[in-house]
Amino acid sequence: MPFIDQPDFSMYYEMSGSGSETILLLHGNLASVRWWDKYLPHLPPGFRAVAIDLRGCGCSGRTAAGYTIAQFAEDVHFFTQQLNLTKFHLIGHSMGGQIALLYALQHPGIVKTVTLLDSVPASGLRLDDDARAAFDVLMTDKAVLQQAIHACMQYSDDHAFVERACNDAFHCAPQVFTHNPVTMANTGLLDKVQSIDVPVLLIHGCDDLIIPIRDMDATIQAMPFAQVVIFEQCGHSPQIEYPEKFSEVFNNFINKYPI
Repeated sequence: MPFIDQPDFSMYYEMSGSGSETILLLHGNLASVRWWDKYLPHLPPGFRAVAIDLRGCGCSGRTAAGYTIAQFAEDVHFFTQQLNLTKFHLIGHSMGGQIALLYALQHPGIVKTVTLLDSVPASGLRLDDDARAAFDVLMTDKAVLQQAIHACMQYSDDHAFVERACNDAFHCAPQVFTHNPVTMANTGLLDKVQSIDVPVLLIHGCDDLIIPIRDMDATIQAMPFAQVVIFEQCGHSPQIEYPEKFSEVFNNFINKYPI
């Protein structure tokens, strides 16, 4: 199993495909590299995909601290330096989209394109007290967690995948449940994203139960240069619910901007 030793934990990653073009894939909260499994068979020729497990998730190490969008972006940059990834297409799903936005702002010379897949809004993901309390339940009640994972991909009929994703989530570090919702709420990038000067693709499921498309209105308005694609009858995870359709849209986008 491949790992990169970060200053305070070991980061797990997987590579697929080969070629001169690289795609770096960032998963969302309570997720792992597994959430890209249905896309990887559709990699376009000449591309390799590099997927990472964020700290506290999947096979990566657990730490007591560091569960902030800023630190996740630092972890990603350390990883790219260790693998000598000097130019790549960046895609982030859900919380991974928020990380991708910050990374693109901090490292404009490295990122070739940015794709936001049912991303946390640039203004942050506001959660009320009940929503935050729900994460405490998810951390201890696997049956409720499985319902929540299924709600992230409600148009998928792959029940075995949902179960595997639930098992991954249940073994995340406690801070993934308690700290990540806080940093997603407290990280605001709305007044900065207009300075992103690389091509941006925003894909969102019309029926997303986790981040409703209306919550992205301000982000879309702040990024008038972005290409926006809305998937009808699709929830929070187009890459899982409609992998072929997602792959066609995403691959066509990145193929327009060769490195």
